Amino acid sequence: MSAITRAMRGDLPVSFSCRITDVFRGEQHWNLLDADGESHGPFSHVIIATLAPQATALLAAAPKLASVVAGVKMDPTWAVALAFETPLQTPMQGCFVQDSPLDWLARNRSKPGRDATLDTWVLHATSQWSQQNIDASREQVTEQLHGAFAELIDCTMPAPVFSLAHRWLYARPAGSHEWGALSDADLGIYVCGDWCLSGRVEGAWLSGQEAARRLLEHVQ
Repeated sequence: MSAITRAMRGDLPVSFSCRITDVFRGEQHWNLLDADGESHGPFSHVIIATLAPQATALLAAAPKLASVVAGVKMDPTWAVALAFETPLQTPMQGCFVQDSPLDWLARNRSKPGRDATLDTWVLHATSQWSQQNIDASREQVTEQLHGAFAELIDCTMPAPVFSLAHRWLYARPAGSHEWGALSDADLGIYVCGDWCLSGRVEGAWLSGQEAARRLLEHVQ
């Protein structure tokens, strides 16, 4: 997903591997403090585009926004990628799933511009199953979700030649919101993220667009 921002940033200066731990405001401008104690700024405006629990910690200077963001509960998701040397004999390319440990799955090669050398599938577990298995090993999670996948598609499934499991502790909001973005235009601080809308990647995009629109509207 970072390919989108890599393509858009162009020649803009960007600092990587720089974890901001504090966002504070002086009389007129914002300054940022990173984990190494280095200061960044001053800035006239700040956009915080991160997970709700992380955003809350950065909003001490905007208590009204901090109070709203602190009320956002995020659910976990276990994600597993499975790659097969021989394509699975199924017409299915992706679906949402019910009555299963799985919540969603997609065939990677069905997406435009993807490498089709291997038949790679991405599986997402439900929030409930992920919470119940939050401390399970990656091997256990891969085995169980692989089994649920095999039951679902009802075709011969060889052993994968590659597998990967990843635990998202803050994968999606527990409830839906229609904020678009959150802001205090007088202070010059804006907050966006997928959790402001649907909790999916399109929600992240639309939330970022809304934060930018509000900022530009205020400065024009």
